[in-house]
Amino acid sequence: MMPVLINDVLAAAERLLPLPPRHRERACRCLIDRARRADAWRVAQGRVHPRFGNGTLEAAAMAGQTRRGARRGVDFLGCVATVLACLSLD
Repeated sequence: MMPVLINDVLAAAERLLPLPPRHRERACRCLIDRARRADAWRVAQGRVHPRFGNGTLEAAAMAGQTRRGARRGVDFLGCVATVLACLSLD
């Protein structure tokens, strides 16, 4: 996976926000895995992954989404914390 920047964390948190809280950690781990697989694909194939993008967490999180969600509220901050926790365990 490419180095994680703040936009990666925010995009992943946006992707988690509509999910029930009990499903967010697992979904976040899936996003991280997709970013890893996309980065490996990019290195091996010399082009971005057709579904998960360029190997960034943001590209994996935004895959299939057409618009951004709200970036405010306690629930969103909880999603940011979930993303940071998953990244720190990784």
